[in-house]
Amino acid sequence: MAPKSKPVVQSAEGKTEVKLIPDPNFVFSYPRYYSNHISIHSTPLDFTFRFCEALPIYEKPKKVQSGEIELKIPIKAEIVIPKEVFPALITAMQVHYEKFTKAYGEATADEKKA
Repeated sequence: MAPKSKPVVQSAEGKTEVKLIPDPNFVFSYPRYYSNHISIHSTPLDFTFRFCEALPIYEKPKKVQSGEIELKIPIKAEIVIPKEVFPALITAMQVHYEKFTKAYGEATADEKKA
């Protein structure tokens, strides 16, 4: 589990930490999507994450001039976050991955290639 966020809020008494805790009883008002591929793009202001479903193949692959095969895959969700949030996201992902590997072990060489 990723560490809980601890933003600091300025109150009349001074700075107060606020814990943001996901509510497991929350009913989603949006669909959840499976994604087995992500592309990340950035601008000077933000980062864009495009979550895609690479399999099954929806269209015939085509060869491009460089000899590579190009295959368009559907984007299932796109999330844009401001650059200020990105370092906290990386930290949370590293902490969660460390807990994952302690519980389930490292990814195999084949899994890392994917």
